[in-house]
Amino acid sequence: MHSIEKRLLSNVVWLGSGAVWRLLPAGMLLAQTVLAQTASDLGANRDASGVVFPNADWIRFPARPNKSAAAPVTPPDSPPPASAMGSTTDNPTTPRPAKAAAAANNNDWVQFPRLPPPTPKAKPTTAAPVATPSPAPDPATANTPKPADTAPPATAAKPPATPPSETVAQPADNSDEFKFKRFRFQGNTVYSDKTLTQLLSNKVPSVKTLPDIQRAAETVAALYQEEGVLARVDVLPQDLTEGVVTITVTEGKFAGARMETAESPKLPADFLVKLVETAQPKDTPVKLSQMDKATMLLNEVPGVQASVRLSTGQEEGETVALVQVKDKRPWDGQITLDNTGSISTGAYRFSSQYSRYGLLGRGDVSNVQYLHSNGLDYARLGYSEPLGHGGARWGSNTELTKYTVVDPTYDALDLHGPATTVNGFVSQPLLRHRNISSDLVLSGDHKNYTNYSKFSTTKYQLDSLSASMQVNSQDSWMGGGENSANLQVTRGLVDYETDKTDGTEGLFTKWRLSLNRKQKVDAAQMLMLSYQRQRASRNLDSSEKFGIGGSGAVRAYASGEASGTQASLFSIELQRDFEWNKQAYKFSTFYDVGEVEKEKYATSTSLNAYKLQGIGLWLGASYPNAWGQSQWRVTWARRLGSNPAASNGNDADGTYYLNRFWLSASQIF
Repeated sequence: MHSIEKRLLSNVVWLGSGAVWRLLPAGMLLAQTVLAQTASDLGANRDASGVVFPNADWIRFPARPNKSAAAPVTPPDSPPPASAMGSTTDNPTTPRPAKAAAAANNNDWVQFPRLPPPTPKAKPTTAAPVATPSPAPDPATANTPKPADTAPPATAAKPPATPPSETVAQPADNSDEFKFKRFRFQGNTVYSDKTLTQLLSNKVPSVKTLPDIQRAAETVAALYQEEGVLARVDVLPQDLTEGVVTITVTEGKFAGARMETAESPKLPADFLVKLVETAQPKDTPVKLSQMDKATMLLNEVPGVQASVRLSTGQEEGETVALVQVKDKRPWDGQITLDNTGSISTGAYRFSSQYSRYGLLGRGDVSNVQYLHSNGLDYARLGYSEPLGHGGARWGSNTELTKYTVVDPTYDALDLHGPATTVNGFVSQPLLRHRNISSDLVLSGDHKNYTNYSKFSTTKYQLDSLSASMQVNSQDSWMGGGENSANLQVTRGLVDYETDKTDGTEGLFTKWRLSLNRKQKVDAAQMLMLSYQRQRASRNLDSSEKFGIGGSGAVRAYASGEASGTQASLFSIELQRDFEWNKQAYKFSTFYDVGEVEKEKYATSTSLNAYKLQGIGLWLGASYPNAWGQSQWRVTWARRLGSNPAASNGNDADGTYYLNRFWLSASQIF
């Protein structure tokens, strides 16, 4: 390499990262984010390679006597400012910027970078901040858009149209050649020096020229950008004599959150602000992943519509989050009529649900449910509220059930009884990203059962602890789709007043797995896949068994058919949206198959394991009205093959239907 080219490597480089520090935070939308970066208004010029050189930072290098110029350099149109040539102490072994020379002797200096003709300053353009969208009805499965690419602003400072001449003087002394040794980093906290050094050793293995140094800084900047960390990366004016190149990283600091609108009376004071600051801690580098989490948690706050946008802080490099909140209706409800009940307690059912949001001003949710059929009354009271400011919630539910068997076959036995359940739970968000989220739920149940008949009374209680993990994600595979998975593990104890002979009393463990895939076929069609499986350590009480018959299982069979300790269920549906007479409808065809093992350890010689399957279709629609939204669905299902457990050709409920119809109609308020 020509010695003058090597000398050029030791001159000052100002590397612009392509983003204005003061404007880094503005315009970034989280959960629908656009990270807009604008060119820096440094009052600077660029060389032919696009590197920014502030006029005040021009230096003379190497320092040498005026008489040593072998080939004078034609001075630039505008001499560099005197402020760029600080006074230094002469050191023959360490070249440093020299004192300013008289104007008549400008030709005796090698000027690098060469000063191009002055150009007007261009002011940076700031992207307008955009608020996050309204929360989806179901945040767990809602599509979260990705940030859009933003073109560089047209007002960014541009390099001169004609690159300056590369003719430079040949220094007399050849001992000042630049020999690269290593990179040094300043200001980095997100990534260690070791991490950045390893990155550059792979991406920029050889550093010999100015573009190599520029490429190294761009590589570090790209790492921060890819990982969603707001930062500026610079190569500042420095002495390269020792072969050490310093890369300065200025990481954006989060200055906190504040309300941009009035707070909601449904929530505690500063609840939303603390929620954001918990997801994205103050005085730490701003990370898009953490702000995404804050946005998603805001969307999940019940009873309100909350969003957040980023803005510039008071100090340079600071970012603040501005939170907006709008109250939604304080309550909602639903009533439903269907025929999906069990024949033993009445197939036709009426159910209702009512929820109240923020009644106590604690971010709380209170709900009431009631269900009635000919032989069944069920009521449930529930309450939950936030636990801390990380998205966790705790709550409790109380259930009361009274049943009477109305099947004429059992009239002589007069079977009836009450059951009560008290439940407590804690839910904790584990992961919140744009395309995936997960939650952990811990719960405990205490259940009391009393069964009366004309000849006996049975009382027992069941206590259990459960842990469940829920994961939801979305992807673009094969046109895009949504996934959900749930794994629940339960440890329980059944305590009878009198010993049971079916092996159900005592400690038990069971686990249940649920997997679902919603695959987009085209704009109007969706393929639905569902798989469920339950396994247990021993025979289970009837309340803990898995039934593979009913409207939510193998739809060709009645509710309660084929209930067992261990079971599996698979369903596949092809759903299609269409319009008729200006009304939208949904049509689906499906196939269901289930396998059941009635007891873990058989206690009789009767059939213990078998399979049921069926096919069918359903049609449904939804209509807006003055009260909210009404919807209905009609399902037809036909069994495939026979029921191996049939008695005299009939199912467990004493009936046989080759074709089965399910009806459901709801009004949502």
